[in-house]
Formats: sequence, structure tokens, C-alpha cells
Amino acid sequence: MTQISSKEGRAHAANALEVLTTTSLTEAVMAELEAQIVRGDLAPGQRVAEAALAGRLGVSRAPVREACRALVQAGLLIAIRNRGVFVHTIDLEEALELYEVRAVIEAEMAAKVAASAGPEEVLELERLVAEMEARAAVPDPDGYYASNLAFHAFLADHCGNEHMRQIYRSASMKLHIYRRSRLRTETDLARSNDQHRRLLAAIRAKDPDAARHEMRAHIERNKHWYSDTGQMPGAETDQATRL
Repeated sequence: MTQISSKEGRAHAANALEVLTTTSLTEAVMAELEAQIVRGDLAPGQRVAEAALAGRLGVSRAPVREACRALVQAGLLIAIRNRGVFVHTIDLEEALELYEVRAVIEAEMAAKVAASAGPEEVLELERLVAEMEARAAVPDPDGYYASNLAFHAFLADHCGNEHMRQIYRSASMKLHIYRRSRLRTETDLARSNDQHRRLLAAIRAKDPDAARHEMRAHIERNKHWYSDTGQMPGAETDQATRL
């Protein structure tokens, strides 16, 4: 059997640690980039300044490059040769297609959660609906949007199907500019949360068919609004305001 010297062993361990560290940092950078897109700090079409991001996060360029590559593969970013990496921009047609994907996937996720949710899961969904109700009353669109994302993400995380969760996550991330811009006024927020409340009632009643129906209707209402109006997010405002 081939013997490995202590020096070679240390080198191997060091290389393994470097790979682990880079992977961990890459995931952290990905999470930060996604958070910036959700918050609107990075707008659709905006270039990702890799050097500045690395400096701000206190990491080398390597995990930033890896994070950008991963998000390009996920469709959240787009790489343009000799220009850099930019936040993906979608047009109305692509947005409507993504809403169709969300309607199918999230309806099934809601049905699966309704069939399996225990008291703790229901309690957390109740908390999120109450939180959205409070933020709608202010109104606080940014706070409401954050709670809205948490509500849908909770269903994705507890549906018991990782492939569904990944498809939801990809479609959801690309639609942030549309989802956020739709929630502007107190009326929009209240109407949105009424739909969440009906979905919660179906889950509480352990009724998968009702949960599937309510979630699909919830997603399709937004799709139909954009389809019927033909309106792009922020058509009446500048980019900073619409995000």
C-alpha cells in the first residue's frame, strides 16, 4: 500500500480545507447577492461590481466569481463577455410564463403542506399572516413584501419536495421586480393578505384541494393583472422608486 508522508498529508488537508472554505464563502456571497436583489439594492440590468463586493464582504475575488457563476447558471444573473455580470432583466412575456410556473408548482406545494402540516407549522403560518396584516395596516410595503416572501418560502421549505422548492426558488427570484411592484398601496396589501388568509384556512383545515385552489388563484390574480394591463413594473416611475 502506498504510504503518504506527513508533509503530503498536511498539504492534502490544507487543500481540502481551502476547498471547504471557498465553498462556504461562495454560499455566503450567493446569499448576500440574492438579499441585495430582493431588497432592490441591485436592480435588474445593474452590473455586479465583483471587486467592490469582495472588499465590502472581506473576502477574496474567488468566492465572488464562483457565486456569480452559480447565479448565472440559476438564471438570476447574466454574464456578458468583456463587460461583466449583470442582474437578469425579464420582460413581460417571460414574467407571465414564470407566473404560470409558479401557479402550478406553488399550488402543489400548498396542497402537500395542507396534507402534512402539524400544529407548529400552522402556528408559524398564522404568525406570518398576522405580521402581514399589521404591515398592511400601516401601510409598510417593504415590510409586507419581506413577510410575504417568508410566507411563500415557508411553504416551499415544508412541502417535502426539494425539486419543487428549487423550481419555486428559481422562478421566484427572477420575478422580484414584478412581485414587489405589485404591492404598492394599502388596498393592494390588504387584498393580497386576504388571499393568504384563505389559503391558511385551507391548510388549517387539512384540505389539500382547497389549498391547491387558493394558492393557484392567488398566483394567477397577479399574472392576470399584468397580462390584462400590459403594464411593466415602474412604467410610471424611475427605477429607484419602482424597486
